[in-house]
Amino acid sequence: MLGLTGAALLLVPFLAARVDPVASAVASFRLDPSTSARRLIEAAELAKGRRSPGARTLSSALTLLAAEAQLAAGARARARTLATTVKDAEPRLASRAAFVVARAALPKDCEASLGALDFIASRPVDGEWLPEERLLETRLEAETICKRPAAGLTSRRLALEFPATAVGRLASNGVSFTTGERLQRAETLEKARDYAAAKSELLGLLESESADEARFRLARLELDRLRLDFAGAARLFAEVARAQGGRAPEARYLRARALFRSGDVAAAAAAYEAVIAESPPSPHSGDATFFRAFLEYEAERYTGASERFVRITDGAWAEASQWYAAFSLYLAKKPEAQAALDALAKSAPGPERRRRAEYWAARALSLTDAVAGRRRLLSLADEAPLSWYGLLVRRAYPQSVRGLKPLPTSRSTLTLPRGIGGFERVVDEVRLLAAAGLQDFARRILADAREELRRRKAHEIQAVLSSWAGDYALLSRTTHANFARVLADEPTRDQASVWQRAYPLAYEPALRAHARAGLNRLHLASFMLKESGYDPSAISPAHAIGLLQLMPRTAEAILLARAAGVGSSVDEDAPAGVQTGPPNLFNPLVNIELGGWYLAALSERFGGQLPLIAAAYNAGPPSVVSWFRGRPSVETDVFVENIPFRETREYVKRLSEFYVVYGVVHGGESLERASKVIPTSLDLTVRPGVDF
Repeated sequence: MLGLTGAALLLVPFLAARVDPVASAVASFRLDPSTSARRLIEAAELAKGRRSPGARTLSSALTLLAAEAQLAAGARARARTLATTVKDAEPRLASRAAFVVARAALPKDCEASLGALDFIASRPVDGEWLPEERLLETRLEAETICKRPAAGLTSRRLALEFPATAVGRLASNGVSFTTGERLQRAETLEKARDYAAAKSELLGLLESESADEARFRLARLELDRLRLDFAGAARLFAEVARAQGGRAPEARYLRARALFRSGDVAAAAAAYEAVIAESPPSPHSGDATFFRAFLEYEAERYTGASERFVRITDGAWAEASQWYAAFSLYLAKKPEAQAALDALAKSAPGPERRRRAEYWAARALSLTDAVAGRRRLLSLADEAPLSWYGLLVRRAYPQSVRGLKPLPTSRSTLTLPRGIGGFERVVDEVRLLAAAGLQDFARRILADAREELRRRKAHEIQAVLSSWAGDYALLSRTTHANFARVLADEPTRDQASVWQRAYPLAYEPALRAHARAGLNRLHLASFMLKESGYDPSAISPAHAIGLLQLMPRTAEAILLARAAGVGSSVDEDAPAGVQTGPPNLFNPLVNIELGGWYLAALSERFGGQLPLIAAAYNAGPPSVVSWFRGRPSVETDVFVENIPFRETREYVKRLSEFYVVYGVVHGGESLERASKVIPTSLDLTVRPGVDF
C-alpha cells in the first residue's frame, strides 16, 4: 500500500484529468481501486473507439484494471467477467487477467480458481507481474476450499520457500516438517537475512538425528552472520570436529577462524597450524595456509604476512596471496614493495586489477621519490579518470589533474527514427499505455517485442520505447551495447544524450521525493543502478527484491524502526510513507521510499561518508563497525582496500564510480566537484543508529 508519498507522485497524471480522461481514470485507480471501476470501464470504451493500432490493447489494459477495481470493491462476479474477457482477447495480458479470475472465483468456485492458476503455471511470469508467493497463497486457499490433498503440499512449499514472508510464516503454522525440511528452512531464512529465525530453527534440531549438521550450521551462522559470540561458535565447531563426521575437517578449519574472531589469536594460529599439518592432508589445508597468513596481516604484522603469502603459489588462493604479499610490503613501508606491485601490474589479467597494482606501486614509489610517484599517479588519472583509482588520484591532487566539464543538465528528448516499418503497432501500444500512466503494461508489451527489435537491430526504436515505458534497465543495457566506444571515453557535451541514456535518472520524481540532506537523488540513482540495473522486477537468489534489492525482512524492520522513531531525524521532513500491510517491493515507489529511508539512516550513522554507507548497505552495519578496529580515522584508499570481503570491496569502488558519473552527467558538476563524494580520509567515530 502506498502512503502519502506514493499518492503524491501519482497525482501528476490525475491533475491532467481535464485533458485526458484515460489517464485520469488510471490515476484514480492508483489512489483508490475500490471506487474507480466505473471510470475505468468508461475509459476502456473511449480507448476502444480511437482509430489507432494500439487502441484495443489500451482498452484491454483498462478493462483489466476495471476488473481489479471490481475485485477490490467486492464485486467478484463482475470482476471475473471482465477479467475473462481480457484473458481470452489479449494473450500478453492473459496471466494477470487469469489471476484476477482466480481471486474473483473464490470462495464459491474453487475449481475455476484452480483452473486459472493452472493456466498461469503454463506461462512464463515474472515477479513484478505476479509474485510467486501470491500465486501459491491463492492456490492454497482454493485447494483448501476444494478439499484437495495437494493443499498440504502447497502449504509446505510456501513454508519452505518463503519462510521469511508473512504468508510463509502463516503457512508454517500447524505443519510438521521433516528434519531435512527444517534444515532447508534454516538455510532459506539465513539467505533472507532472518538470522534470528534461522538460529531458532537450528536450535530446535540439536537433539535430532541431524544434530551434528545443525550444530555445524549454527556455528557457521554465528561466525558469518550473527557475529555476536565467536567463542561460542568455536566451541560448536570443536564439538562437530570431535564427532568425526563428514563435517569434521571443515569444522576444524572454521574453528580456527572463529578463535581468531573471538580475539584468541594464539589459539587461532595453533588451530590453523594443526589443520596445515594434518595427515593425510586436510581438504582445507590450502584455506588454512592462506588464513594463517591473513592472521598475520589482520594483526598488522605485515612483514611476516608477506613472507607467508609469497609462498602460496598454486591453488584457489594463489592470486589473492600474491596481491596480499605485495600489498603487505607496501603497508610495512618496505622498499621492495614497488617492484612487487609493478610485477603484479604487468601480469594482471584485466584493466581493473592492473590499475590497482599500478596505483599502489606509484604510492610505494612516492615513499622514496615523491615527484616520480606523483607523476605516475597523475598518469593513471589521465588514463582512466572515472575509475576508482583515477578518482583517488584526483582527490589527492585536485589542482594537477586534467579537468572534465559538467554536461548540460537539460536532457535530450529521444525521438523515433523516420522509418519504423513493421513496428507501428507496438510503437502505438507502448505510446498509449505510457501516456495513460500504465508503464507496467507498456513494459509487458515491450518485452514481447524485444527479441524482434533486437533481431532487426532497431536500436533507436527500442531506446525510445524503453524510455516511454520506463524500462530503464533495457534503455541502459542497449545504450551500453550500442555505444560501447563512446562510453569507454570521457563524457563530452556532444555525446551528452548517450551518457544520459546509459545512466538514466530512473523514477526521478520518486528519487526527488525521497532525497534527504546528505543523500540526494544521485545517491539513490547510483545505488539503484548497482543493485538492480534499474529493474523493478529483479529478484536475487536470496530473494532480495526490486530496484534497491530489499529483503522482505529488511523492509519489515524498516517499517518497525520508523514506527519506533529510530532514525527520527531522517524522517524529520518526510511524509508518512508506506503505512500498513506487507509492502509491495516490486512497486518502484514503495521500494525507493523504503530503500531511501534505509540509506538515509545509514548516512546518519556513518556521517554521510559514501564509502562507509555503501559498505554497510552491502555487508551490514555491524560488519563495517567491526572493521574500524578502534581507530579514529583512516585513509580512504587503505580502508577500502582492506575490506575483507571482495564483494563488498568491489561494491564500494563501483558504487562510488557510478555516483561520480551521475554527478557529471546529471548533476551539473565538474569531475573535480563530483569526486569530492570520495573523502581522502574516513572518520571512524562509532555512532548509534540502524543495526540491521
